[in-house]
Amino acid sequence: LTRLDSPDIFKGLTNLKNLHLNRNQLTSINENVFNNLVKLEVLSLKSNRIQSIHVRTFENLSDLKELSLSNNKLNELDSKLFINLAKLERLELDNNNLELIECVRTLKKLNYLTLNNNKI
Repeated sequence: LTRLDSPDIFKGLTNLKNLHLNRNQLTSINENVFNNLVKLEVLSLKSNRIQSIHVRTFENLSDLKELSLSNNKLNELDSKLFINLAKLERLELDNNNLELIECVRTLKKLNYLTLNNNKI
């Protein structure tokens, strides 16, 4: 699996709470791919090759509590990337190429953040 291009790939899975897409070869994610996953609480995208994430990718995941983007190739994250993730408590960003992390400032419920092995 190298791309999540179709916005309908998870269509009909409106009750899904956990989604793990670890250790694939994902390089890109369509900005609308998670739109139907309105009850998603855990999303793990560890150990892929993701270089960038569109600012609207997570906008409909208002119930998301845990997000892992560790072990990717992320260089930067838009400051508004997590703006709709009011319930996010856990964020893992280890082992990327991040220099700035302004996007976490909007996460008021965040109580666990990992940033090991970045360029901060």
